[in-house]
Amino acid sequence: MTVRPKEVPEAWKYPVGPYRQAPPEYGGEWWLVNPFSGPEPWLLLDRKAPVPEVLPEGFERAFGPRPKWIDYPTRQAFKHDVVVWEQNKRNFIKAGVPPWANERQLKIAAGALTAWGMGSPIYYEHSAWGWMARFVESQLPTFEMNAHTTILYTHLVVPNYQIDLLQQGIEPEQRHPLISPEIWNSYGQF
Repeated sequence: MTVRPKEVPEAWKYPVGPYRQAPPEYGGEWWLVNPFSGPEPWLLLDRKAPVPEVLPEGFERAFGPRPKWIDYPTRQAFKHDVVVWEQNKRNFIKAGVPPWANERQLKIAAGALTAWGMGSPIYYEHSAWGWMARFVESQLPTFEMNAHTTILYTHLVVPNYQIDLLQQGIEPEQRHPLISPEIWNSYGQF
């Protein structure tokens, strides 16, 4: 606990010394001032509790919580992910199902995507790109594709996903038939 005396010797008082007196509404005690505390350290006690950030409904499910510095090996990686997260938040309109998709199409696509190890997609509307599908249950939780292709041309999404996995050095359990053996093998000897 910091000691804040009611009185200090004259030589310790500002502007000669390092102590400044807080105004009466802050208790009138003498505070040790330094470059880290600022010229009015008593104001630090007056700060309101941080207001929790209100995210659009469904955003956190698709993009996760705001990145935390403690989770990153470098400042550069952290800053990059914060910028990407902020951009996604700024462009996010809503989560849900594209209005043009029907239940049968969604069920068929979800079944195929789950069978290929991608999990169920989370659909959301992006201000610039329209409806998108994000695969947060997959091995690449940041992988996304436009919703139209995901729902109507699912077997074009799976090879794209698998190639991204291969580029990350991860071997998918089974090669999708639209990926040639030459491409599959060019990423390593699996």
